[in-house]
Amino acid sequence: LELLEGGGVSERHRREFLASMSQETARLERLVEEQLQLARLDAGALPLERERVDLGELASRVVASRAPLAGREGVDLAAVPAADEPVVVEADAARVEQIMLILLDNALRHTPAGGRIGVAVGRDGEEATVAVRDTGEGIPAEAQPFVFDRFYRGDASREGRSAGLGLAIARGLADAHRGSLGLRSEVGAGSTFT
Repeated sequence: LELLEGGGVSERHRREFLASMSQETARLERLVEEQLQLARLDAGALPLERERVDLGELASRVVASRAPLAGREGVDLAAVPAADEPVVVEADAARVEQIMLILLDNALRHTPAGGRIGVAVGRDGEEATVAVRDTGEGIPAEAQPFVFDRFYRGDASREGRSAGLGLAIARGLADAHRGSLGLRSEVGAGSTFT
């Protein structure tokens, strides 16, 4: 802004500065929205609009939305439907979709070209489950207890512009549905968030 206010900036540089400011503004908006969402989750004040949701159909839609990105990155991405009958739950579809997107985006960020990611829907006894499995780099055992903490970034050099709030939000949304979010991971063998 100071450079633009000072004048003498070429049109090309002015456009570059404005594009950069626009990106930074969007990043700050996302950060503020994530912080507000976490505050609402903490206060139990995030309203859930529960309805009947077919988790298999929802997973297929979420996977389809990220398929072009996965293809561009050289990652095989697939939805794995439940083996027998559809898995239908009473949930806020938009919030469950948000959880899936957070987990899927993390898997895409940490799975190199040639890797695979699957979003599997199923049941564990009476509970419905959604698992995002990747063949990515995995998470060291010493880091696993912290991945759901706010602002935690396992490798700050690889996280780009992430604030480290996504998994905290995903866990909070799972808790708000009286569910949970767990992790199994091994370095070099990938991760599964369920």
